[in-house]
Amino acid sequence: RREVDRLGSSTEEYLRLARLPSPKLELEDLGALTREVAAFVRREMEEAGIALVLEVQGELPLVSADEAQIRQSMLNLLRNAREAMQGGGRIDVSVRREGDGLVVRIADRGEGVPEDVRARMFDAFYSTKERGTGLGLPRTQQIVLAHRGSIRCEDREGGGAVFVITFPVAERADGPEECASGASRRDPTA
Repeated sequence: RREVDRLGSSTEEYLRLARLPSPKLELEDLGALTREVAAFVRREMEEAGIALVLEVQGELPLVSADEAQIRQSMLNLLRNAREAMQGGGRIDVSVRREGDGLVVRIADRGEGVPEDVRARMFDAFYSTKERGTGLGLPRTQQIVLAHRGSIRCEDREGGGAVFVITFPVAERADGPEECASGASRRDPTA
């Protein structure tokens, strides 16, 4: 029965990957969204003995994004980082502007990702986890690419892995780019 449930769950994950809807793009404050996701998982991280350290650069421009899809991709990466540190530790999350894009870095202090695994980690159904479906990272990559972004995994200096996601700054037809200043479309008064 457990195996049937696991297969059913895997099938659902596959179907979600296969039918990811096109993102419904709106101007979003990536810094505020990252803060919300961090607040959402903070208790889960604390229960696992993990300190979640967040650094969001001030005065970030907005991005065109589907809030729900970006939230889903961040949650997946944060949970993967938690699972990489079974004995607890620290996850650093940062959001900053670099050139023409906004860069989100999620860095764990786990064992890191061997080169052969890194080469296949975004392949559907590839997993190093005993109970993994191999669909979380491909779905995350699919979401990032649908937002005209990029995602990669690097070694973290001192051990661990860093996922680096880059999103382009929103293009504004009516003038210069808009800065979020901690505001988002959900809070137009800030």
